[in-house]
Amino acid sequence: MSTPEMPESVQRVGGLAERLWNAAALLLESADNLQNALIHRRTQEIWELLAQQQERAAALEQLAGVWKRVIDGGAIVSPELPAARAELRALIGRVSIREQVNYGLARSYLGAVERALANSAASSPGRRVYDKAGRLGARGGSRLLDCAG
Repeated sequence: MSTPEMPESVQRVGGLAERLWNAAALLLESADNLQNALIHRRTQEIWELLAQQQERAAALEQLAGVWKRVIDGGAIVSPELPAARAELRALIGRVSIREQVNYGLARSYLGAVERALANSAASSPGRRVYDKAGRLGARGGSRLLDCAG
């Protein structure tokens, strides 16, 4: 997906609003990339994008804190401010929705990995060993899982 175009209301307010828009747009782009990586199950890319998202989310939170102190504190007054605020909220809402979708995809991916591990452990014949009573039986569990721990 492409980066959303900055609306005029945000451009008219300028400075902080533009920086907040750009930070949210970068986070949305990263969320789109993460969604694609989750769908195609590219594990290494998923980890890289999660780290990138964490950095971008921290930058967005920092700018949102400045916005709260400066704009909501009344330091800047502009007739375009309500429209810019609405546009910013809509963009951040899109980021939130995308993150919820990504959360569902990640849970699905992890569920598939857990099922694969469980099936691997259940289908493993195991070694035949003597139990405490001296009877010959099968050792439960997968040797791979025992080693990995």
